[in-house]
Amino acid sequence: MKEANIKPYEMVQITSLKNATRWKTYAIPAPEGSKRICLNGPPAHLFSPGDIVIILSLGMMTDEEIEDLKPKVVFVDENNEITSIEEHDLHWPEGVKI
Repeated sequence: MKEANIKPYEMVQITSLKNATRWKTYAIPAPEGSKRICLNGPPAHLFSPGDIVIILSLGMMTDEEIEDLKPKVVFVDENNEITSIEEHDLHWPEGVKI
């Protein structure tokens, strides 16, 4: 959570690459260094240990805040070890105003 800048109890969307299930929930921190991703609640039965998931953090921002947004993507392997981290600039199409 720390490397992805996800705060405790922040809203996240979990998406399964196995069955395309999408689920909005909130992030609860596991013990530091545990490398655990645990899904709790009713939709958790739609996921299985070993499934590849995408975790998206969600938030509301002002126009000024979004101007400074630098989305971060954290990639992990099957053991949840970080393999790479990418930070991106937002590029708005020509003529699009936020």
